[in-house]
Amino acid sequence: GILSCENLEQALQRSGGKMGNKGSEALVTALEMASLLTAISAGQ
Repeated sequence: GILSCENLEQALQRSGGKMGNKGSEALVTALEMASLLTAISAGQ
C-alpha cells in the first residue's frame, strides 16, 4: 500500500522500523527466484 507520512522518520517507522521492511525482503526474494528460474531454464 501507499503510506502517507509527515517526515522521513515517520515513513521509516511505518514501513517496518525495527521489525524490518517486508516489502524489500519480498523484492529480494522475487529477484532471487527469477534468477534461479533463469538458471534452471538455461540448463535445460
